[in-house]
Amino acid sequence: MWMGCVRSFDKTEFDLASAENTTIENAPTDTTAFGISGGAITKDQKIGTITVKITSDTSDPSDITMVKNLEDLRGVFENGGKAKLNSDLNGAYEMLTLSSGKDLEFYLNRKTLSNGTIGCYVQMNGRAEQHLIVDNCTLNGLGDNNNYSDVTLRDCVIMKDCFTSYGGIWKFEGVNNIIGTMKVKKDVTISGDFTLGTLKVPMVTTGTPTLKLSGNIRIGKFSFDSVYREEAKIICGVGTYNFKPDEYETGRYGGIQLAEGCTVSGPDENGIYTVTAE
Repeated sequence: MWMGCVRSFDKTEFDLASAENTTIENAPTDTTAFGISGGAITKDQKIGTITVKITSDTSDPSDITMVKNLEDLRGVFENGGKAKLNSDLNGAYEMLTLSSGKDLEFYLNRKTLSNGTIGCYVQMNGRAEQHLIVDNCTLNGLGDNNNYSDVTLRDCVIMKDCFTSYGGIWKFEGVNNIIGTMKVKKDVTISGDFTLGTLKVPMVTTGTPTLKLSGNIRIGKFSFDSVYREEAKIICGVGTYNFKPDEYETGRYGGIQLAEGCTVSGPDENGIYTVTAE
């Protein structure tokens, strides 16, 4: 039996740093001592409850601009730098221009831009390319118009179609999902987990696109139109694919081939091919 038991913690609240972008073993921790006094315990007993309360950290580094409305949205494209979407933003049917000579890293914070697509025209400053990074978002659609700078998408969902025009490079990093069709007229590099409804390589009159793939790639359908000059290429690097990654099919205007120094095995019982480095 136990009686007159007193239990106590030497610390009742913890203020931990954010664990965002840290590994499990490096996540912030704290400890408290638990004491029992005043009585004898002769069998297992529940003598208390520990509750962990998690609150949102709404603070952001001083170099990040919070975007709360369309006016803020226009401002970050004008000024460049780093920006974070504070909440879902409706009515975002905008043609936005990233000012010449500016770079923008736009963290959309798992929020949604809806009621239209954002057209981002990135201008060259005459000396160096500009860079636009779109991070962690849901978009109704996405495209560019003769954008000759680099555009990177990280951990994004595109609900409708996505098109790339001439010049520059598009990069998909992390986990990305395009529900509709991606129409490719420029070089695209994809790494990570990538799911796409339809990949379409339309007729182009300048250059030919090259798609470099690696990671866990799932593409529902391919569609190749005529292209001028050389043929479009899909180059499959280390990863897994739901299509044969070394099949250069004749009779169409695009080819699927392995990256240099890679080999392929499969398919497995789920129709998945695996590409490894030699």
